[in-house]
Amino acid sequence: MHDNVHGFDLHYEVDLDRGVIAAADSITSRLPYAGICSEPQSRIESLRGQRIDAGLRKGIQTMLGGTGGCAQLYDLTSDLLKLLSLPATD
Repeated sequence: MHDNVHGFDLHYEVDLDRGVIAAADSITSRLPYAGICSEPQSRIESLRGQRIDAGLRKGIQTMLGGTGGCAQLYDLTSDLLKLLSLPATD
């Protein structure tokens, strides 16, 4: 995400066969509030090994979002999880 106040890239590697997040990290070049915004970014790595299911989609609300989190980080991750939960079409 890059805008006038944010500069970060999220990297998620998803193992579709196992349905888990195989790798997760964030590269941060600019955040609006040092400390407040960087702390939620550091939680990205805790998603590694998590099963991609409704429990994870709910869990990221408190893990990445909420009063101690980052709305942008939550939204981007939530959108990815929603995309992965779409039924496959042939």
